[in-house]
Amino acid sequence: MRLKPISLALATAGLLTASYQTLADDAPKKAERIEVVGSSIKRINKEGPAPVVTIKRAEIEKTGATTVVELLGQLPVVSGFFTGDDNGSYAVGAAAASMRGLGSKNVLVLLNGRRIANYAFALGADITFVDLNSLPVSAIEQVEILKDGASAIYGSDAVAGVINFKTRRNYQGFEASVGTGATLDGDTQELSTNLTGGFGNLEEDGRNLLVTVDAYHREPTFSKKHTLTKSADRRKYGGADGRATNIFPGSFMRFDEAPFREAMPGCPADRIATDDRGDTYCRYESADFAQLQPRATRTTVAALYNQKLGSDTQLFAELALNRNVTDYDTGYRSIETGTSHMLAPGDAAYRSEINGITNSKRLQVFRAVYEAGISSNKTTSDMSRGLIGIRSTFGNWDLESALYYSKNKITSIDYKQLLKDKVLDAYFNGGYDPFAAWNPDELVRPLLTDVHREATSEIRVADVKMSNGELFKLGEGSVGFAWGASTSKEKMADIPDAQLAANNIENWGGTRSEGDRKLHSIYGEFSLTPIKQLEIQLAARHDRYSDFGGTTNPKLAMLFKPSDQVLVRGGITTSFKAPTLPQLYMKETKSFNAGVADWVRCRPLKLTKAQCVYFPEEKLVGNKDLQAEKSKNMSFGIALQPTQNLYASLDWFRILQRDTVQLLDAQYMLDNEDKDPALARLIERDPRNKALEARFPGLERGRLFRMLRPYRNVGRTDVEGYDLELRYDISLGEWGKLTLRDDFNNLLHLEQSTVEDGPTSNRVGGYDTPRWRNAFTITYSNKAWDGSLKAKTVARTLDVSDPRFVDPSLDGQVGAYTIFDANFNYRGIRSLTLNAGIKNLFNKTPPFLINLDSFAGATTDRIGRIFYANARYQFK
Repeated sequence: MRLKPISLALATAGLLTASYQTLADDAPKKAERIEVVGSSIKRINKEGPAPVVTIKRAEIEKTGATTVVELLGQLPVVSGFFTGDDNGSYAVGAAAASMRGLGSKNVLVLLNGRRIANYAFALGADITFVDLNSLPVSAIEQVEILKDGASAIYGSDAVAGVINFKTRRNYQGFEASVGTGATLDGDTQELSTNLTGGFGNLEEDGRNLLVTVDAYHREPTFSKKHTLTKSADRRKYGGADGRATNIFPGSFMRFDEAPFREAMPGCPADRIATDDRGDTYCRYESADFAQLQPRATRTTVAALYNQKLGSDTQLFAELALNRNVTDYDTGYRSIETGTSHMLAPGDAAYRSEINGITNSKRLQVFRAVYEAGISSNKTTSDMSRGLIGIRSTFGNWDLESALYYSKNKITSIDYKQLLKDKVLDAYFNGGYDPFAAWNPDELVRPLLTDVHREATSEIRVADVKMSNGELFKLGEGSVGFAWGASTSKEKMADIPDAQLAANNIENWGGTRSEGDRKLHSIYGEFSLTPIKQLEIQLAARHDRYSDFGGTTNPKLAMLFKPSDQVLVRGGITTSFKAPTLPQLYMKETKSFNAGVADWVRCRPLKLTKAQCVYFPEEKLVGNKDLQAEKSKNMSFGIALQPTQNLYASLDWFRILQRDTVQLLDAQYMLDNEDKDPALARLIERDPRNKALEARFPGLERGRLFRMLRPYRNVGRTDVEGYDLELRYDISLGEWGKLTLRDDFNNLLHLEQSTVEDGPTSNRVGGYDTPRWRNAFTITYSNKAWDGSLKAKTVARTLDVSDPRFVDPSLDGQVGAYTIFDANFNYRGIRSLTLNAGIKNLFNKTPPFLINLDSFAGATTDRIGRIFYANARYQFK
């Protein structure tokens, strides 16, 4: 990476600092200016033109959150999460947040105002994001959430908003904390510890070293431990019987002749179940071995050092190392059921007679190799970050410049996977017998292998920025100015196991991506106050990508304060979002769809909506011809504080995005297979089954096998909504204070298109995008302690993910539901803070989603009450 321009800027900054040192020493002392997220100009007033949510350390402790995801989940403005608890994900073990319904790729996550390397495994094979699990809650002093687009200030990731995590600085003393928690049913035991030491006083000694050590461990959450999930048979809730049909000993089908599904020989009579079509299955309770959350162990060591080089110049450095280990039981590995695995007469594993019936044609087997035991995954993620820089003040100028490097390295091992060539060899030439109730170990071991996957993600950055809050006078106020420049290189590589690359692992997808890009940026910002009541923000940023050329994005925002009780703000900005590196450079990748309805088969087969779910193989590949996504952000808000105790704010937003990069929609492809020959060519099916077609008139298609889904600039998105905040403090005199607070987020619409130049449709109202979220908190506090009760409510939704596919005869409403959390905080013992609470205080059962065949809400909502307690002691 060429750093000559930045090196010159650093040298120039040093000369300027030295030249103005004497002037700075003689200057009169002024009120300290602070940097507010959303602006590069330091200011005395914390309020800026953009709406910002700030959560301080004391508030963080009262939430009882043990992870960053749990913390952000308290806020309605954060609209969704990827938690990393899904063992079928490409990004297992990691977590990411979404804002405004636009996904994690449009949210910029910062640590102390600067970027972090993306998680090396992409979400969904193509979406890059910062892993929130690499940030320990106990080390965070403050969280700032900018609810506005800020591409002109921070860069193209900041389309939907910015989340900035701040760690403490200039701390003296020693602090230790310990926390624990568990569910009411006795699993998910958590233990967390934090040690923080601050050495030296920056003002008195000229230096300060802050060292923190964090450790977190969580035991797994088991399905069988909890009432809602202890059985995969969800028919009593209106869902399907999801108990396994391929375990102990499985089932089979006489594929070419009267193909009823049949239980394997040896299935106990009490486990044979017959569905309404006459198919019989050997059911097994899969919830007995399923995990809702994996075992997780996270350790972080961080150090921040500040050294005065003069009265107004500091050298600062940061070093952080994080290890996140996730252990997940992934269930029994199944043999594939496609046409390549059909057993025909003459094959070694073929049975000419089963259950008293003679066979002469092909057999299809549904069987897991349960003799091998439960498979598991271990993913180890190592995140490192190093930074060194200077900050200085001379006159009214603030300067800061830094070099930093961040890297994420991941190693993932999937144990006890099935080798496709060995399975087929056993089928055709002898060995493992799929019809035997139990195969000996010497026949099982040759089928197994461990699958390794490694990936790295790196970012190198050099930056410089300068600001002056009072560049010159203008009218009744001053003109503030800031400028900055940066150069960076981003690189990623995701290397699959050789067996995966050769497509030799049963029922398993693999991804391979390698690419890099350079980015050079320069930006400027003006803050104009022509009258005391008005601030105008003008900003622009130019980014030049090595693979996309240049783009310039401006921003105009204003803050009008006609009185101390009224504040009006608004803004408009544009953004440019380059495709992610995997979207550009992904090699051919095999994955499996999360679930799609193939109605050309389901209707003749008389399958219900809950039953009409297929999980076809998918083939994905990067597209170097992709264009960048372009967005326009608009916002307007008003804040009122008629009395010292009452505060209210209302902030409207709208984001218009075009050329959105996305995979061609799988459901759209199937629904239009007969209308568009180009789509039909992207869909592969098994050969037609004449015996099945004779049994079900109208069936004229083979089973869905594979879909080719290309990345395209097909999307248009139009999202609009508003945030409402109300806060009222009631003084109780010597008895303390009562605080009432309500945070409300409402999505007016979320219009998205499916194909290029196609119409948009509203996605609001599906269970992935509820129309509104609300959090109401009542807190009582006095000198020694405080207690709070929080009610988190999610709006009523349709019982579908996407309202486009509503079938009025099948789809109902899922009612709104509220989860209550309680917290108690005690500070009555010197230097000791005690905290305890209960999540899901009333053990609320979230509603059941028939079409998803699962309960709504986060995993923590479905497992009932969670108790937690922690203690923090400060040695001074």
